[in-house]
This record gives sequence, C-alpha cells and structure tokens, in this order.
Amino acid sequence: RVVPALGFSSLQSRLIPHPFAVEAQPRATMAEEQPSSPVARDKATWQKHTDQTMMKSRKQIRDMLSRCRDNEIAEAANKAEAQEFAQGQALAAKKQVMVKAEHHEKMIDTSYTCIKEIEDASTQMEDSAVKLKHERFYGFAALQVCARRLDLREKRPSAETFADALGDALNREKTLLEAARSEIFNLEKEAKKIIDDLGAMRTYLSADTGERRLEMAHDSSSLKIVLLPDL
Repeated sequence: RVVPALGFSSLQSRLIPHPFAVEAQPRATMAEEQPSSPVARDKATWQKHTDQTMMKSRKQIRDMLSRCRDNEIAEAANKAEAQEFAQGQALAAKKQVMVKAEHHEKMIDTSYTCIKEIEDASTQMEDSAVKLKHERFYGFAALQVCARRLDLREKRPSAETFADALGDALNREKTLLEAARSEIFNLEKEAKKIIDDLGAMRTYLSADTGERRLEMAHDSSSLKIVLLPDL
C-alpha cells in the first residue's frame, strides 16, 4: 500500500491543535456550570408559570365540581318541592271534587224521589181525567134525555101547554146538567195542564240528573296526579 506524501503544513496541523479550538472547550464547560444563564432562568420561569397554571386549573375544577354539586342539590330540592306542591294541588282538587260529588249525589237522590212521586201523581191524575171524561159522557146522556123530554112536552096540544111541576123539574135538571158539564170540561182542562206540568218537571229533573252524572264523570277523570319526570 502506497502512503501519499504529506506536506509540512498538513503535518503541523495534525500535530499542533488550533488555538481557538483549545479555548472553546473550557468555555463550553463554564456555560454548563453557570446556573444563572438565560436558558436556566427561562426554564425556571416556565416551570413556575406551569405550576401556577396547574394550581389555578385545579382550583377552578374544584370550584366547578362544587357548583355542580350545589346545583344538583338545589335541583333535587326544587324537584321535591314541585312534586309536593303538585300532590298538594291534586289532593285539594280531589277534596273539592269529592265535595261536589257528594252534593250531586244528594241532588240526584232527591231528583229520583221526586221523579217517582211525579210519576205516581201523573198516573193518578190521568186516572182522574179518565173518570172526569166518563162522568161527562154520563152527564151528556142524561142531558140528551132531559132535552128530548122537553122537546116532547113542547109538542103537546095547546090545551095542555101550561107550566107545571114536571116542566119546572125538567128545566132545573137541564140547567144543572149543563152547569155540571161545563164544570167537568174545566176540570178536564185543569187535569190536562197538571199532567203536562208534571211531565215537563220530570223531563227537567231527568235532564238535570244526566248533566250532574256527566259532570261527576268529568271531574273524576280530572283527578289523575301527574308526577314530574326524573331529570
């Protein structure tokens, strides 16, 4: 192997180190030994700022968790209060509905009793109206007989046409039968009016009973207690 020849300058540069290179090594060692250099100060400042920021963040997190717990407690208290208020309102409404229902039940019972009495009275009045009609028919037949007898007496010969007790009795009977017939007519009209009034009253009581039962059913359906949903 052939080794190239080296000049004096090249050999000198290999054997004798450069003066600036000799001085660079102590300076680097001194830089590592000095703690108050700018880099070290920046690192300490950064570490201090980081610690302060972490402490501030932890404090904020603790405050947030504390506020969250306070909010949950307040929300639970509000929810319980709202449920208690709703239940109180529902119980008050139920009590009011029960009082109204009791009043309606009493009125319905009274109406039912009145309806039964009205039906009995209507039946009796209808029977009385039928009897009045029969009496009017009987009276009309007697009136026809009396009128026929008077007509026959008027056809007597002129020698026999004089006033006597029989003629007076027939005239009084006719007057009495006509007055009785007229009175029976009035009684029949009054009986018919009473029957109509009783029917109208029964219709009113039946409608009122139905309306009260419908109102009771509506009030009963409104007694559902709505609970607040869980959040």
